[in-house]
Amino acid sequence: VTFSTEGMEAGGDYSYFCSFPGHVGIMNGKFVITE
Repeated sequence: VTFSTEGMEAGGDYSYFCSFPGHVGIMNGKFVITE
């Protein structure tokens, strides 16, 4: 997966998850933006 980090702040904490029923328990995490 490739995406732009433009508009995201360094040091920011951006959580993500799978919204398919039953998947959120194991398919989640976070991106931490660094310089």
